[in-house]
Amino acid sequence: MTRRRTPRAILLAATGALLVASGCRPQTEAPRPPASGEVAAAPASAQAQAFTVPATRPREDGAAEYVDAPRYDASNVAGLAPGASSPEAAVVHYLASRVRRDDRYREVMTQYCKGDCAENLAEHDTWKFRAFRLVSRQPDDAGGWWIEAWFEIEFEGGVDSGSDEFTVVKAADGYRIVEVPT
Repeated sequence: MTRRRTPRAILLAATGALLVASGCRPQTEAPRPPASGEVAAAPASAQAQAFTVPATRPREDGAAEYVDAPRYDASNVAGLAPGASSPEAAVVHYLASRVRRDDRYREVMTQYCKGDCAENLAEHDTWKFRAFRLVSRQPDDAGGWWIEAWFEIEFEGGVDSGSDEFTVVKAADGYRIVEVPT
């Protein structure tokens, strides 16, 4: 399925221009994430738990659905910090950090997180992330990836869950999240 150019894609194209101007060079074509089952290396400081990109199968909408993606929660994210070696690793790194309630999620964010992105991060600060798992991936029309994740949060005295997409781009030093969902 071909997505039309949305305001989000236009924003991502502008973000890509900012990345290039700062010395980061997003790829002009959709980058190839590690193959299903390929291990994404973690930084030396976070070797406690390896991360493997889950296998995928095609969906009718053009996305690739993760097969048997693990569910993560407070019981299994203590050493989980796979870094920015793949779009999936960046999203897992972000969400594991949010479940642990530490600041390591910043390691996989673009430095150009302003406007809606900054507002969404501030909203995430008010949530208590309880669990998550990867759902699907799809290349976007700006050369990055949409990584859909399911997550469960505590918010305003209740518990809510659902899935939404993170937008990830390739930069010179790995994959960076440029947009988080709310």
